[in-house]
Amino acid sequence: MKRCRLATTAVLLALVSAVAAPASGASPSAHKRLTHASSRARTFSFYARVVKSSAKGLIVRTADGKQLSFSAAQIARKRAPVTKGHKHHKHHKARKGHKSSARAALDPATSPGAIAINIVGLQPGVTVLITEAIDQNGNITITITLPPLSVTGQQNASGLVNEVDSDAFQITTGDGSVLRLHMAQSDLSNLNLQTCNTVDVTYHQDAGMLIADNVKVTGASTSGDCSPTTDATGIITEVSGSGLTINTDSGPLTFTVASPDVTNGFQSGDVVDVTYTENADGTLNATAVQYVEQDASGVVTAVSATSLAITDSGTGHSETFTADPSQGLQMFTYAFNGVKIGDQVDLTYHQSAGSLVADTVNDRPPNA
Repeated sequence: MKRCRLATTAVLLALVSAVAAPASGASPSAHKRLTHASSRARTFSFYARVVKSSAKGLIVRTADGKQLSFSAAQIARKRAPVTKGHKHHKHHKARKGHKSSARAALDPATSPGAIAINIVGLQPGVTVLITEAIDQNGNITITITLPPLSVTGQQNASGLVNEVDSDAFQITTGDGSVLRLHMAQSDLSNLNLQTCNTVDVTYHQDAGMLIADNVKVTGASTSGDCSPTTDATGIITEVSGSGLTINTDSGPLTFTVASPDVTNGFQSGDVVDVTYTENADGTLNATAVQYVEQDASGVVTAVSATSLAITDSGTGHSETFTADPSQGLQMFTYAFNGVKIGDQVDLTYHQSAGSLVADTVNDRPPNA
């Protein structure tokens, strides 16, 4: 079978001391941090659930809630199949007086044939078996494998749907665990599953994937990120790191914000669209603030590196646009280079502090 070798770092030593309840081969009292060679060989194992895997690395959570991380730099996948007599090369030098290595291998009981586990691609919720072997010289080898089907069996979970794809969906359970579950496209389509649905799921693990056997929609959440949102458009009259007030066609509206980042960069006079939720006490909480994009077309009457004036084709009025990075959205300082008087231009723009700030300019020379 194909194997992956995981480089030795302090993470592995942390892993040795982090697990309080080994799955087999050793009692909890035998699970201690090692600093030098041991006088006897030992092996113990424990199960962990994948929390997250990406190009940056792998994070797993043990049964007692401890979280262990493996960075992408620690993971090296070997593409060639392992054959008899094949030797693995050392990926990293062991610390002085203490040799250790780690690798990921596919348990032959779960998938016959030479198939390599892509550790980085393991999906959230998948159970892996982590085995540590210590020889008489103190060398430590940690192996990550997929456990036999008899171990994982059929399982149940309830949670909140936070992502739906064509052949898979993802839920967050009450304890914060994330499970990515796969279904046949036709079956998933027939469910009409939506984000923020609450579900009860029966599933099983097949190698490195979780397969949903039965899914029951039990309701929908209206709290947190699933709170119903409303939009309002207006001109900012007051703004700070704790909130903002806008003047709408129906009158002023005042919002609080959970983070100063929501209002950062905005100022009085900006025309914005505010996405918000209403709290139980009637107060409004802004979750997002965006400039309102508008369009204009006309013939250029004046132009510089940071300013452009046109006669609007629709209204016949003169309008001046800036491309100053200090006004609202950061623009290219030389956005108007190449535009000439007499050119026909199409612009998208937003209003910031009473000025019209160009976002895009499509220049069409005369007779083009």
